[in-house]
Amino acid sequence: MQKFNLKLILNVTIIAAFFISGCTQSSSRSKSNPQLEKKVEFYSMLLEIVPNSKKGDYYSKLTEVYKELGEKEKAREYQAKFEKEVETNYSGNEIIPGYTPDYFKKIIQICDDFIANNPDAAYAYLEEASSYMSLQNPDKAFEAVNKAIDIDSENADAYILRSAMYRRIDQREKAQIDEQKAIKLEMQRLDKR
Repeated sequence: MQKFNLKLILNVTIIAAFFISGCTQSSSRSKSNPQLEKKVEFYSMLLEIVPNSKKGDYYSKLTEVYKELGEKEKAREYQAKFEKEVETNYSGNEIIPGYTPDYFKKIIQICDDFIANNPDAAYAYLEEASSYMSLQNPDKAFEAVNKAIDIDSENADAYILRSAMYRRIDQREKAQIDEQKAIKLEMQRLDKR
């Protein structure tokens, strides 16, 4: 029953998010935005190396970037891939298998290489922070997530990640502050639609 409810909730959320964003976009083809195009490049690189059980995360991220670019067909393509991954990889009891430290080190190396050429890529710092936390290196993780926030203080995902990191090291007050900031930013983003 719980597995069915999770799938139902995921599907309803996916459909609602896609419908709402589709209704608010203009009919123009695509917007030229070098930063968003770099984001596509970054997530596409990561998509090539992640295990199948993690691909859905990057399909979802690419869906959102393509929506921002106004490329509806590409967004639909990655949305369909995301939905297929959810069906394939989240149907059993084990949601995400464990990863090796080498996997996270490879992600960090890709992030470092990308950041060297794109120092304002907040999203790359977030991926790096997540990998450092998985390697149980909170100092490096906080350094990376704080850098992402310095670059883009309006990124709700950065505050969500940092909140989870604070909770992991038992700093609940700081976690709550970041959660409230993330909620506020997300509400502002939705109001702009």
